[in-house]
Amino acid sequence: MLNLLKKTAIAVIVIAALCFLIFGAYTISVYIGAPWWLLTVPMALVIGWIIYVMCKLAQWDAEDRRNW
Repeated sequence: MLNLLKKTAIAVIVIAALCFLIFGAYTISVYIGAPWWLLTVPMALVIGWIIYVMCKLAQWDAEDRRNW
């Protein structure tokens, strides 16, 4: 139970940090006078790619543990 709580807390912190990065990209794009999507959309795509890679790494780790 404690392990699940720890993993959930880490996931919440990571998601909050990613939302902060997207909000920061939006703020910077508004500050420099660019369209809001100019920095926000690429940042969201990069963050989505990072989440995808993290999920794949976790899947591979789980498969490796099963094969032991």
